[in-house]
Amino acid sequence: MLKRLTIYTVFVLSILMILCYGAYAKWDKSRMSDPADMEGHLKSIFFFDEKNGWAAGSNSTIVATTNGGSTWKPISGGTGAAEIGGGSPGFWDVHFLTTRKGWAVGESGTIKMTEDGGKNWVTQGEGLTDSNLGSLDFVDENHGWAVGEGGVILATTDGGKTWNLQGQELKTEDWLHGVDFYSKDEGIIAGEYGTVLHTKDGGKTWTVATSGKMQGALKDSFYDAAFPNAKTAFVAGEWGTILKNK
Repeated sequence: MLKRLTIYTVFVLSILMILCYGAYAKWDKSRMSDPADMEGHLKSIFFFDEKNGWAAGSNSTIVATTNGGSTWKPISGGTGAAEIGGGSPGFWDVHFLTTRKGWAVGESGTIKMTEDGGKNWVTQGEGLTDSNLGSLDFVDENHGWAVGEGGVILATTDGGKTWNLQGQELKTEDWLHGVDFYSKDEGIIAGEYGTVLHTKDGGKTWTVATSGKMQGALKDSFYDAAFPNAKTAFVAGEWGTILKNK
């Protein structure tokens, strides 16, 4: 069962944030290698290590850095970039397992995969859903999940060669905004109206850990989830709400 953080805990976290503020008080704006190549808004950013990172957004835009963010170069979308195919879908999340293999998900059920760092992309899960996909997570090269609009949950156990719908028994149409798996078996999903879903069998079955529609009082929408260890999970959302499993 999930519970709200206590006022004392929030106070302690606030003090720690103030003490740590000085370390992050200065921010430098990174530049494109050629600003003319940049098109669209960026909605997601992911770093594999301290040097290699990617950011994704509208108009099929994905940019990459190999020098820790000092410079970024478009690898899809924009002028002269790699052709990603399938029109110009907006990307909402990007995730890489290595410096070469990664996925991006977004509008109208779009799932793209690259095995060369983004020079070439292939479409996966085509025709499975028209729902916008807002979040994805992979725990290894085979097991991954993507979630989004209308309560859609997609899963793969073969690196995306095939994707399958999950959670249809839940009959929810709520937006599912964030997904995080601790292992190939256990994970959580965060969504609208206080919705938190939990699985212990890789998504074959999902249970509703909490839902504002069910409880009536807890109606804050959650936008992301984190599963840092086998015993601890968090979701975060509206009005500064952070929930931790009990």
